[in-house]
Amino acid sequence: MKTDAKLATELLEVIEQRKCLDKRESDLKDLFKTKLNSQGITTLSVGGVLISLVSKERSSLDKKGLVAAFGEKLIQGFEKVSKYVQVDVKSEAVTRSKKVAA
Repeated sequence: MKTDAKLATELLEVIEQRKCLDKRESDLKDLFKTKLNSQGITTLSVGGVLISLVSKERSSLDKKGLVAAFGEKLIQGFEKVSKYVQVDVKSEAVTRSKKVAA
């Protein structure tokens, strides 16, 4: 059975690997986005993989603007707050070096 120290180290390593994979995924998506845009196409089939550009929209509300227009009290009645617990994982060595530099 692994010790807590080994599991914590493994967790830190997995997070670092995921960051590298996320960066690589983003780079590859950017490459194909550029390629498809430059060719004026929205879909490409290559090596048994179908790559498509899909137009989407996302919207959000400007809380500061709403508060300015309608007042804090009115806006608070519509505000939804979700509480959660986040697990932060950092290398102690990196944390110490940042404190020393400050």
